[in-house]
Amino acid sequence: MPPLNILARAPSLSDNVCNTTACIAASEYILAHVDLTVDPCSDFYQYTCGSWVNSPAVKENYNNGIMTTEYITFTVENRMRQMQIIDGTYEDFRQNIKSNATGFHLEDQGELDKANFEFYKSYYNVCKDIDLYQSNQFAPIFEDIVMLQTQVIPLNATKSQFARAMAFFTEQSISILPFEISPTISFRNHNKREIIIANSRSLGKYIYDREAIVSLLLQVVGHPKTDDPNAQMVIEASQRSGLELWSNSTISSAVDNHGKIISFIRDIHNRTLDQFDLSAQGLMDNASISFDTVQQALPKVDLSTLLMALSEGLEADAVEGLHFRTSVPYLEDVNRMLSTESEKSIQDFLVVQYIIDKYDHFAPTLLAELSNNTASQQHNTTVSNTTIALIKSQCSSDTSLHFAYGLSRYFGLETFGDDNDRERVLKFVEVFRESLIDRISNSSWLDDETKQAAINKMELAETDVAYGVSDPDWRNPTSIKQYYGNETIDARSYYHAKKSALSHYNRRVWKDVSADHVLRIWDLLISPDFVNAAYMRNSNSIGILLGILRKPMYDVDFPEYLNFGNLGSIVAHEFVHGLDNVGKRFNGTGHLHDWWTPQATKEYEERQQCFIDEYSTVSIAGEGGKNVYVDGKRTLGENIADIGGLSTAVDAYRKYINKERNGQPEPSLPGLEHLTAEQMLYISFGLFHCESIPPNYANAYDTDFHAPFFARTNPVVRNNENFAAVFNCQADSPMNKKEKCHL
Repeated sequence: MPPLNILARAPSLSDNVCNTTACIAASEYILAHVDLTVDPCSDFYQYTCGSWVNSPAVKENYNNGIMTTEYITFTVENRMRQMQIIDGTYEDFRQNIKSNATGFHLEDQGELDKANFEFYKSYYNVCKDIDLYQSNQFAPIFEDIVMLQTQVIPLNATKSQFARAMAFFTEQSISILPFEISPTISFRNHNKREIIIANSRSLGKYIYDREAIVSLLLQVVGHPKTDDPNAQMVIEASQRSGLELWSNSTISSAVDNHGKIISFIRDIHNRTLDQFDLSAQGLMDNASISFDTVQQALPKVDLSTLLMALSEGLEADAVEGLHFRTSVPYLEDVNRMLSTESEKSIQDFLVVQYIIDKYDHFAPTLLAELSNNTASQQHNTTVSNTTIALIKSQCSSDTSLHFAYGLSRYFGLETFGDDNDRERVLKFVEVFRESLIDRISNSSWLDDETKQAAINKMELAETDVAYGVSDPDWRNPTSIKQYYGNETIDARSYYHAKKSALSHYNRRVWKDVSADHVLRIWDLLISPDFVNAAYMRNSNSIGILLGILRKPMYDVDFPEYLNFGNLGSIVAHEFVHGLDNVGKRFNGTGHLHDWWTPQATKEYEERQQCFIDEYSTVSIAGEGGKNVYVDGKRTLGENIADIGGLSTAVDAYRKYINKERNGQPEPSLPGLEHLTAEQMLYISFGLFHCESIPPNYANAYDTDFHAPFFARTNPVVRNNENFAAVFNCQADSPMNKKEKCHL
């Protein structure tokens, strides 16, 4: 039984109960998560997630060192749905759409829509074709290794050849290179792009394993063993391509050179780490560097050739007008390495790294299973059902990665709805914009000038949900077809298909970096199943992605207190990002501009310290009994958005009840009749944050700008001005701080 003090504080049972299918399902979901024996005023996280945390599956994961979150659960469910779509037929999709597909041209462009679907599916089919791998083995890469050694990065490479080599490896997304180059948006003029040159992002997590690399090279380019039934095929393929298979000594020497260059790159990274800051804060505060300065620091690479090879449409006379984000000492160190190390060492490093990165592009997951078998077993292997399922899952995710816009159309029509449903969510989003504007208007500490500027910014914020409607318009098969242009699927092998897809993808990323650039929130989309919403400072825009427009975050058949508490608080969170410690530096059009008066700035900085102090006391139980603490400064922006988002959502719900329901409460859920609508709103908010972190994962949030999910519940509600009253919490109870953090 719940503690007596909770029962004494509880409202009477409601006789207004929702017994629809949606409400019954929502009730069952909530009751499986909450622990109503916990005092919500003592630990609201345990109150909302206690039964889930102590469920057998979650506890087993915890004991086995596996982190579990509801966010991951939703993502996996979405991925399974996406896999079912791409693994099926276009006719299956047409039978499973959720709505009338209003505005999606299923009839007048049906043939093209089917052709688009078959195009994406052809990539998926090549990826999961086990027979294709077994007949090709590693032969598809042979001709490319020859090309790398003789054309891309020959031993006597000029600075122009090295530039084209870097363009090739960048276009193929090779994980570790002498330097990584990528375009980014200028914070000072978001219609223009700048070029980042820095260490490879993969370097920080890279663990060098010489033995594993040798083993991999023996599989790919080594001489086949005499008992290998594929030996003759491998030898003939190498002869056709002109590749001389590598001896053990050749492999050993190449791996030594690869390891040596990796060591140099890591040393450069460690030595120059504090010399340039590529965080959002650093990009805002520090000046860009001119083309001439970069070229002078890196003379071993012809920068013009590199950029023109990467960026289709970039004219020679426009190159020198580009601006860069990098560090001169860093570039000088890279240039010194390229100048002093032997040409053979550099060539071996690049070729070996290419082979390492391409290894999984032959048959994902299957390789691990085959590598445990003898050569004869590999030839006659029957692949396990588990491996087949994993291959399908990985191939579906990879197809979604390369064709996110196209596949989002099918995923959305099956899981979310059509244009009418999109318009409904857009109206839902507006409720939280209006609520936040009201909160700004009623602020007791903002001066009138800053208050009006903040209101103007929120009014100018652009919103989009579910589907992109321009460049491309996901609702229009013709628009999607034009976006992917003349892209084709190289069906000779998964290696070839992946290589072609990477090339097309990176060409789109780099397309004419000198031209005016239109920022779109959908640039942040990773795949259709991505469970997220986003705020883009540079354009002052908000996007609610398809993957999050699902139960239990949102459903048109839910009581609104569930929608407002979960998706609503997330939408409000994104709006508040426009006013967080970084977002506040951008104006309503997304340009860097200080629109705060000195007094408002001073007050803001004093108030934000409360958030920093609050979250810096939150810890995760780590290994050996050591607590790992949240970084209150690094997570400041997200924490401001969490607390402000929930407050905005509660205000919005109260206005909804008064305006749309004339003050009449919504029906209760069955089995939860003793809880008020507003209590259910808070519970709905907390459910998204259910998380179990075993000690070995305590450092998982080390570089994250978000606090752990579990830590995004209690600190938020105890700083919420309405929570204590809604749950009748006594003064100074754990969830009722006397001095609350707020902006």
